[in-house]
Amino acid sequence: MTVRIRLMIVAIIGLAITMALWGWIQLRMLDEILTEQQVKRLDGVAETISTYYQYFPTRRGLSALDTALKEHLQIDSRLARIDIFSVNLI
Repeated sequence: MTVRIRLMIVAIIGLAITMALWGWIQLRMLDEILTEQQVKRLDGVAETISTYYQYFPTRRGLSALDTALKEHLQIDSRLARIDIFSVNLI
């Protein structure tokens, strides 16, 4: 092999490793940002439930809470449903 071919192979391998590392870092940061945003939104939902039980006890009970939560979640389009499955084979 000539020096030119060797240099081209080394450059391509270096570029592939750099791109893979950059993609992995980006995915980790985006995952962290998404998790942080979802925690903030769910804290708001938890606060709504807490406020309901502290200040708005009515005879309707859980049906009023269910209605309030549905309204709160339908208004906030930033909330997403995320199902997390964990399979532990220990």
